[in-house]
Amino acid sequence: DYTNNDDKHIGMLNVINSFTKDENTLIIDGGDTIQGSPFTTFISKKDFEVHPIGKVLNQGKYDFVTLGNHDFNYGYDYLAKYLNTLDATCVCANVEDKTGKLPILPYAIKTLGNGLKIGILGFTTDFINIWEQPQNLTNFNINDTYTSVKKVFDEVRSQVDILLGVYHGGFEKDLDTEKILSTSNENIAYKICEDFNFDILLTGHQHMDIGGQYINGTYIVQTPQNAFRFIELNLEYEEKIISIKSELKTAEINPNKEMFNELLPYEKEVQKWLDSPVGFLDIPLNPSTHIEMALSGSNLANFINRIQLDASDADIACTSFANSIKGFNTDVTVRDIVSTYVYPNTLVVYEVTGEILKKALSRSAEYFYYDGKEVRIS
Repeated sequence: DYTNNDDKHIGMLNVINSFTKDENTLIIDGGDTIQGSPFTTFISKKDFEVHPIGKVLNQGKYDFVTLGNHDFNYGYDYLAKYLNTLDATCVCANVEDKTGKLPILPYAIKTLGNGLKIGILGFTTDFINIWEQPQNLTNFNINDTYTSVKKVFDEVRSQVDILLGVYHGGFEKDLDTEKILSTSNENIAYKICEDFNFDILLTGHQHMDIGGQYINGTYIVQTPQNAFRFIELNLEYEEKIISIKSELKTAEINPNKEMFNELLPYEKEVQKWLDSPVGFLDIPLNPSTHIEMALSGSNLANFINRIQLDASDADIACTSFANSIKGFNTDVTVRDIVSTYVYPNTLVVYEVTGEILKKALSRSAEYFYYDGKEVRIS
């Protein structure tokens, strides 16, 4: 995670060395794969024909991938290099390449060694249209997720023994209480389970751990971010599905040696870059607990907001912190910055009314829960 130089039980090089494959095994990736760490940010500025991350997935013998919203962050040509490097098939029913050049299919069918026909239907959140910079989507249509699934579902369902959905999106309802968490169409996995009879739905995007459970007859799982864990899922079939079992697993610190050695020159450059100085402070800006910073304010947040005001010439700035942040020492390095403000978001200035500002403040206040005795994070 690059907050320091310690080896951790995460990352694709460890993950691909944590499983074995046979003729009845499928290995699948759920997207947001070419963006998400200082390493991926660094190599995005390099010029290469064969994409290093694509080579890692090839080494892991991946069969299928879908696309996440962050896979579009570096533009069409960069995504094209990744997809053209892959031995795996990209399935994403609601992503349309207007040039017709990229190897993106709505679904695929794979016959295993035991004769079982598996359908793999991929789809992603259509909020890509809201988040992504317009120039990165010039050659793409990101179509409505639900409509795109509906368009091809019956076609693939009729041809296979088992139908697998690979969705870069999450759940709009609480899985235990069925309470509606969101009315937008960013995450619609619950509706997908209610309206379509997928046998298995692999989900992502929300950074949640879901080891395995049923919703309306569909078996669902979700892995967390940054390859912290992977899912091993086993299915038993005798004329119909007898059982499905799954487990969230943590990778051993045992990186794939071939890819480790190949990527080591990049890694050394990344580490040198991360430890390079960028400025000096008269006091360190260290985080306290999230609830304390939200209640009492934070010099660290003030500092980032001050920078945003200076850069934007706006009247008001707002920033937010990730769940895990490093803070700044008095000698500030690149590592301090990318481990504290971890997402390379785009600074935008909006003109808003008082009514909109009041709504934003009310939304921020929902962070707190007060039971009459103490304030907690909601």
